[in-house]
Amino acid sequence: MSQLASARLRLGLAAANLKDVGHEVCVGEQITPNCDCVLVGKIEANDLMTRAPHWLDQIDRAKASGARVVLDYTDHHLGFPSAMGSSFYKPVLGKVDSCVTSSLHMREMLARIFFGEIRVIPDPIEVPYIPPKAVESTDNILWFGHPSNVSYLLRWIDGLAHHSSFKLIVLTNSIGFQVIQRHTFTTRASISMSAFEWSVENMVSAARVADFCVIPSDIHDPKKSGASSNRLLASLALGLPTAASPIPSYREFSEYFFDLDATLLPIEPSKLLGLAQSVAQAQREVLPKYSMEAIGFQWVELLGNRH
Repeated sequence: MSQLASARLRLGLAAANLKDVGHEVCVGEQITPNCDCVLVGKIEANDLMTRAPHWLDQIDRAKASGARVVLDYTDHHLGFPSAMGSSFYKPVLGKVDSCVTSSLHMREMLARIFFGEIRVIPDPIEVPYIPPKAVESTDNILWFGHPSNVSYLLRWIDGLAHHSSFKLIVLTNSIGFQVIQRHTFTTRASISMSAFEWSVENMVSAARVADFCVIPSDIHDPKKSGASSNRLLASLALGLPTAASPIPSYREFSEYFFDLDATLLPIEPSKLLGLAQSVAQAQREVLPKYSMEAIGFQWVELLGNRH
């Protein structure tokens, strides 16, 4: 299973749902000749200087044959100096018919440089719902994320007050583990850290023992300001009271989580208990809109549900 949400929860979901309604779908580095629609996903950094011109050339060929080209733009590589931005995203914007983003804020940033149609399709929730449990302590904290988010976790840990004491469960991958191992901690807090490979199964297991979840970020970092709401919604689905940095895509859910940047540890269990009631409300009233079925339908609606 891919650790990239853009592959797992976006292109993969779109492909599966298009197949379900009868479309022939091909996924990979090659565009099938005479295809009707091309969905361009995240181009990864490996062999970028070779693959970027290869992708651009194929997109030109697809356009020349009459294909519609849609770009899924989930990281704002054009908002800061980036090899991906200069070699791929800047030239590809002049070739695509429309774009998709995973958050409203990302659409707003992209609209400053792309003047075509931009659609917002959020990431779906892929974890099962777990009813919030009675909170008796705040000793066990969960953090999960792609390695690109590890630096925010480490910065948050180093900024903790010396009286903070808890067990931290970390779910990421081998690259994330290496970043953590190389880090020289300066925190005065007392933390016992356990690290495990990210998977949906490990998410569920960790959520059953965790008291709450933390999602630190940086609201001023252009690399993360357009991020989707998927980590927050996944935490709420797992029944966990959550403390998160209020990046733009989280703000519409502000009644369901603590502002981590304004929250001091330790958090009183009574406060978590009150938030757990809001988590239950979110599971009933908000999260169903982000199911795999609901978001999959949006992809089919965008890319065509008729032959």
